[in-house]
Amino acid sequence: MKIEKIKKTSSNIYQIVFEDKSKLKTYDEVILKNNLLYKKELDQEEINKILKENEYYSVYSESIKYLNKKMHSKLEYTKYLKKYDLSEQKKKDLIKKMEELNLLNDNYYIKAYIYDKFHLTSDGILKIRNDLLKENLSLDKIDEELSKIPQEEIDEKLEKLVSKKIKLAKGSNYQIRQKVISGLITLGYEKNDIEKYLVDIDDSKSLEKDFNKIYTSVSKKEKDLDTLYFKIKQKLYQKGYSSLDIDEIINKKRNY
Repeated sequence: MKIEKIKKTSSNIYQIVFEDKSKLKTYDEVILKNNLLYKKELDQEEINKILKENEYYSVYSESIKYLNKKMHSKLEYTKYLKKYDLSEQKKKDLIKKMEELNLLNDNYYIKAYIYDKFHLTSDGILKIRNDLLKENLSLDKIDEELSKIPQEEIDEKLEKLVSKKIKLAKGSNYQIRQKVISGLITLGYEKNDIEKYLVDIDDSKSLEKDFNKIYTSVSKKEKDLDTLYFKIKQKLYQKGYSSLDIDEIINKKRNY
């Protein structure tokens, strides 16, 4: 087929217009590779070859967009390529090419991931480490980068998180402590480290509030005072209040 003209339609995409007005989209790499700017005619075999190469360079182009938009690990990019109908060798070639372009670099990925997760999320060192290991990344490199975070920054972050969670948590001293510890362990912090910042929490206001709420509910059905206060004590104990504190407020209320 005779070529009428070749025109550029975007940054790396060209359109070959044939004499019969049919068109073929291709990429600048394919143009250069096949010396198309100097050809006046293409036979069917050459067109088929271009179409085949287009498959690769289409994924190549999309890969650059994908990796420029957000940094990804080699494993993530390998999974991304699975949606394309390319041979395993072509996929390996793409991975190698992206590495050569420095768009794919696991060492840079580890550094960026740790920085973002530590400074922009509530994640602790253990969670960050474990999440990176799921990406089949180098354990030595992960630990090397994590070790660069000053201990005082780690302590300061944890102290702020504990303080914030204490303010948001509801319940008895025991319940609040358990909620804070459980939540922060999930985020990747050690129990012993969390407990260093768990100051004693004043139960008195919560106990008073819960007592009044339970008293109002139980007293509607129970008129015998001994049974009433026994049931209140049971419910308060289930909420995590100490037996000593419960007895104190019950004696206070009974004598009021």
